[in-house]
Amino acid sequence: MTRPIDTSETASAGHVFDRQAAYAFLLYLSLSLLFFARGLGGNFSTYHLATGPDPAQSIWFLAWWAHAIVHHLNPLLPTVVFAPVGANLTWATDVPLVMLLAAPLTLTVGPIATYNALMLLAPALAGWGAFILCRYLARQWWPAWLGGWVFGFSPYVLGAMLSHLHVVQIFPIPLILWLVLRRLNGEIDPRRFVAGMVLLLVVQFGCFVESFATTAVFGAMALGLALLLIEGDMRGRLWSLIPPLAAAYALSAALLVPFLYYMFAYGAPHGVVFSSWDFSADLLSLVIPTPLNELGRLAPLAAIAAKFRTGLDEAGSYISLPLLVVATLYARTGWRTPAGRLVVDLLVIMCVLSMGPWLQIAGRITFGLPWLVLERLPLLEKALPGRFAIYVYLILAVMVAIWLSTSDATRPRKWLLGAGVVLLGLPNLNASYWVQAVGLPPLFTATAYSHYLAPGETVLVLPFGWQGDDMLLQASADMYFKLAGGYVGYAPLLPAEYAQWPIMQALYNVAGVPDGDQQLKAFLATHNVGAVIIGDRRYRLTKFYHGLTPDVPIRVTVGPIERRELREVGEWLGELHATPIEAGAFTLYPISAQALEPYRDLSALEMQRRAARGRFEALLVAAQRYIAAGRDPAALTPRRVEALGFVPLDWFGGEPFPTASPNPVFHTGAVLHASNDGTITVGIEGGYSALAPLIEQYKADADTVYFPYPMRFSPASNTPGDEVATMVMDFSRDGLARAAASAAASGAVGER
Repeated sequence: MTRPIDTSETASAGHVFDRQAAYAFLLYLSLSLLFFARGLGGNFSTYHLATGPDPAQSIWFLAWWAHAIVHHLNPLLPTVVFAPVGANLTWATDVPLVMLLAAPLTLTVGPIATYNALMLLAPALAGWGAFILCRYLARQWWPAWLGGWVFGFSPYVLGAMLSHLHVVQIFPIPLILWLVLRRLNGEIDPRRFVAGMVLLLVVQFGCFVESFATTAVFGAMALGLALLLIEGDMRGRLWSLIPPLAAAYALSAALLVPFLYYMFAYGAPHGVVFSSWDFSADLLSLVIPTPLNELGRLAPLAAIAAKFRTGLDEAGSYISLPLLVVATLYARTGWRTPAGRLVVDLLVIMCVLSMGPWLQIAGRITFGLPWLVLERLPLLEKALPGRFAIYVYLILAVMVAIWLSTSDATRPRKWLLGAGVVLLGLPNLNASYWVQAVGLPPLFTATAYSHYLAPGETVLVLPFGWQGDDMLLQASADMYFKLAGGYVGYAPLLPAEYAQWPIMQALYNVAGVPDGDQQLKAFLATHNVGAVIIGDRRYRLTKFYHGLTPDVPIRVTVGPIERRELREVGEWLGELHATPIEAGAFTLYPISAQALEPYRDLSALEMQRRAARGRFEALLVAAQRYIAAGRDPAALTPRRVEALGFVPLDWFGGEPFPTASPNPVFHTGAVLHASNDGTITVGIEGGYSALAPLIEQYKADADTVYFPYPMRFSPASNTPGDEVATMVMDFSRDGLARAAASAAASGAVGER
């Protein structure tokens, strides 16, 4: 991109499936097998690549798509999870095109082995795509191959190899740029360009919707910047790109209409899914490797990396010193041309954007960055800035290929820098680092489960959702049973019907819930659960995985508190006359429909009202006990009365899970404080329908009622809408005493 394209070389650089490309791909694949497959030891069905709950989720997607195809079901709307309402996979971390194409392999060797094969292919495909682009620009094999290495084995890809099948499906991105450059240089006519772009766009959409969206946004940004920097005939050619690009996106949208219909017809998730500052590159992460790289295993470097806020699987932004040197050398010479300035500017811009809304240095937030404004734009509000590193590595790959092929530097100097790029960018060479044992109990490694479960029976698996093994168990049983729950992603984490049930707060360990046994039994009855399976393992974030590290989820044995909670659940199930069946690390509790009959009339709204009443009245009683004991009113808070044992320790959760989750079930905030004038303020979060009985009962004792806070409550101004909001009541000392007495009489819990 720093020199004119020599049209005599165009034919040799315009292919994607020639011998050179095949050699490059096979070498990348060999390296992928060397780095990541050694830990499998040939056990493609008893071990899987990556750690945490997301591999099991991807394995489930593979099993589900194969099952849906064989049984002629809609693969986008499964009802085998979150039964009976089901889930919409269009907003999930599904990889629909990959799942569809892999279905024959899944049906032949199983979902676990297929998942491993797809993961091992991903770096090779990414490297191959970048090789095609870099060869077009460099016209030399080994600079192009090194550019493919920079992209295909980047820290971004290494992070995805530790967790995310969908995130690593990036090979169409460099091919899109390759096709754009070929059209820009007049090597393909508009019709072939549009056809090729439509193919690549649909493939990228089917691989990873987020990267499809960000590629479109940043591609438009790059085109706009090019129009500002480049003059003459090339500017005219840039303008001429816009109509065929628009046509390609329009045709792609037309082809994707069935998928887009399911994305939006059933309601799109609102707002952000994760806080972007928890998924942004730390300034030091640009120069300090994490343990994803072999160099990052050094204890001093690992200690710094452990301070990064972003989890290990999203912390792929490290630029090695040799790579930085090559980028600097490219900038010194490339800056003389408009195209070179464009590449350098894009690198700086993408580095800044990848750092998110706030500059972080060793995990400490300092000042705001441009993403603080840009993240409010449509399509970008759900994007994770740390993932923009893939565009950083694509630009670096281009810089490496062009500099090595055009620089006047001596051959030894080029070889030295090239070797440094590879050696200092090596993945973690510990074979066991990249794998995890599947660890299925004997009950699910054969068909023994069919002796205890009826076909299509609904099962609740604990620990719940992403914390446990529910998806892996169901995938191994080929969808033999349905799940009352599941984990298909965070957008949303729960369907709306499930989010209505307060027991979800307890199952996700966000907060305890009043009348837990009744809450659970009502949920089981409404969702026709025929069995509960309780395991002794769960996923938990840790900062020690083969050494000190940024946060990484690993599977561990449940701790004492969780063990007590699961034992309590077992006791509740015993009240339903469920006789436990031991199956290794799991215990299965069959539940009869007759035992659940008394709980079938308990609706989600009724259980919301019970939970709201329990929490609010517990706060009233606790506040009265605190004030009556003569304690300092200025120190009155929910945490203070929890510490004193005046309210249950786990009824009032902290931040929603995940942060900024649109699911109202995770909002358990409480208000409790005293003002200088003696007013005591008590409040909780909830929907109006759930809080209305409390407002009606206690408004006479309160001086003022606010709902939604800070608006004063007025029945005439409140609509039937049930958006979660905070309800607050101000009490005088006498009013609080009356309200607390009423609450105590109704059975408010003061301690546990």
